[in-house]
Amino acid sequence: MAKHPPKVKLNPELLTWAISASGYKHEYIASKLGIEALELASWESGEDSPTFAQLEDFARLLSRPLAAFFLPSPPEEPARPRDFRLMAGRPPGEYDPDTLLAFRRARNLQAAAVDLARILGVELAFRLPRITTRDDPEPKAAEIRQLLSVNVAEQRGWRDSGVALHTWRSALFDVGVLVFQLPIPLSDARGFCMMEEGVATIAVSTKDSVEARIFSLFHDLCHLCLRAPGVSGTGISPELGDTREARVEEFCDRFAAGLLVPLSSEWVCGQLDSAASSLPDETETVRLARELKVSRYVVLRRMLDTGRVGNALYWDLFNKWQELGRIASAKKKAAGGPHVVDRSLSERGRRVASLVLEAYDSGRISAHEAGQYLSLGPKWLDRARENLFLDTASGQA
Repeated sequence: MAKHPPKVKLNPELLTWAISASGYKHEYIASKLGIEALELASWESGEDSPTFAQLEDFARLLSRPLAAFFLPSPPEEPARPRDFRLMAGRPPGEYDPDTLLAFRRARNLQAAAVDLARILGVELAFRLPRITTRDDPEPKAAEIRQLLSVNVAEQRGWRDSGVALHTWRSALFDVGVLVFQLPIPLSDARGFCMMEEGVATIAVSTKDSVEARIFSLFHDLCHLCLRAPGVSGTGISPELGDTREARVEEFCDRFAAGLLVPLSSEWVCGQLDSAASSLPDETETVRLARELKVSRYVVLRRMLDTGRVGNALYWDLFNKWQELGRIASAKKKAAGGPHVVDRSLSERGRRVASLVLEAYDSGRISAHEAGQYLSLGPKWLDRARENLFLDTASGQA
């Protein structure tokens, strides 16, 4: 007679906790595990238990460490970031499972960076001044930009938007802001930020264009300066409503546009005049966006903010570009993902990855620990170091 594999003894509340926090439906989890929903329900009720192999599959599916299911009781789940989204079809506080996973991932990456900073004696405290929505976002954006020590000439000199994103991330690290790139579904959010015990973190979506990520970066930086961290995402409707969330999102949009395309620069103002006079031909708008390594939406927004274009033309072009973007996205063929080392460095940023290698090279952590910090096998540490060196030599921060 064939022996059935033994069942695992555990607190069934741990299963309920993991399912609830994941955002997945019971039917989806059961189908992925190859069991009936009633069997999954019996695990939660304590009438039955999974086998060890089933528990491994369950933990992997919900992106939880296996050890979490041998705790005596469920751990306290951190509160979700405040919801500032203005997106049709997304009720406040309701998130895609991948977004919930991104919240957890960002917290884990933040905790790892804080741990490394402590080991190396590096300060990670947020060091930008507080602003309010009663302020004029234009001069506040100029003030923050000056603290980041990046001028328009430098911005124009960057090779491409990829270099721009890396360099902005490095400048933010220097003022105590960690920036992570995570696969956040764009239908759910464009990014989010957190502020916990003086440590500031921004996460932007790898599913967005690089130029859009740069804008999200400074939109969320404004949230941090307002001391109002949370989740951002804006639909295309010009009627945002008169709510606290809508006012904050509008302010953060104006701040981000003002920082990236500063009107304090005579060159920028001249280029905006040229771009506005060329409409509806969009050649000058696209050229200026490429020059500053921003999206054409930002340039268009600056023309709206300064009265160079009217509201009707702004939304006509905005909606046209949105539709063209959807068509281009649908035609884009799926490509293989990045190498595991490149994905690790992109997710954490070069400055955080450098902390890992510095701690390892100085003997403060082992190769195994360095690999854990980078989510890499120890065999990839040399390649990570080589990639960091090549990026630095090529001008990427």
